[in-house]
Amino acid sequence: MIASGKFVSTAAAAGLSLAIAGCSGSTGAASSDGPSPSPVRPSVVEVTCGASGTITTTNTAIVDRDGLHLKVTDHSGLSGTYLNYRSGAAGTAPGGGDPVPVGTTDRVLRVPPGDVYLDCSYSLGTKNTVPVKVQASDPNGYYRPLTLAALGCSSRANLDWAAGPTRGKTADAALDALIVASKVRPGLRARLAPIGYVGSGIRTYILEREGTPWATAVVSSEGGEFVAGLDVLC
Repeated sequence: MIASGKFVSTAAAAGLSLAIAGCSGSTGAASSDGPSPSPVRPSVVEVTCGASGTITTTNTAIVDRDGLHLKVTDHSGLSGTYLNYRSGAAGTAPGGGDPVPVGTTDRVLRVPPGDVYLDCSYSLGTKNTVPVKVQASDPNGYYRPLTLAALGCSSRANLDWAAGPTRGKTADAALDALIVASKVRPGLRARLAPIGYVGSGIRTYILEREGTPWATAVVSSEGGEFVAGLDVLC
C-alpha cells in the first residue's frame, strides 16, 4: 500500500485508489445495469500543487467509467510532494495519497461521487495546504453504490499478513493461485463483487467457503498478466 504525506492509501479502507490514467484496463465486461448508451461527457480536474496552496480549475466535475480524472502539476519547487484526497461530507470518509513527480501527470481517483477534498503536501507531510473541495457527479450511472457489507463482508478488518500477490493469464487463474497460496482456508471460491466503477481496472472479489465470506481480494492487470492479492478480512 502507498503511504502518503498525511495518511495511508489502501483499497481495503474504502475501495479507493490513485492510479496513472491509461493503466486501468477492465478485467471484464460491464454489468447489464451499466451506463446509458449516450453518456454525458466526463471532465478532467486540473490540479496545481503550488508552494502557497492547492489550486483546481473547477469545483465541479463529472466522473468517467473508471473514476474521477485529474491532471496534476507540481509547481511548488519543493521536495516530497504528495496529492492527498478524501471524500464524503467534510472529508470524513477514508482517503489516501500518492507522490507527485515534477511536471504533469494524469491520475484517476476511484472515490465515490459526491464531495472530494484535494490537497497537496510537501516534505513528506511536514508542510500542508488547505484542502480544496470538488463536487463530483455521476449523471451516467458509472458508479455502483452496492457495498461489501450488503454482500456479506461487513467487518472490514485489515489484514496484517497476506499471501501473494499471485499472477495468471486470466483473472480467474490469478485468483485460483491466490486461494492455493492462502493455505489456511481450503475450499475457497472467488465471487466478483459488483461494486465501485463499472470501468475500473481493479476488481474486488469475495473469497468464500460454502457461502460464508472470509476475505476480499483485488485483481488488476499488469504487464499482460492479472495480479491478485488479499485485501481485508470479512
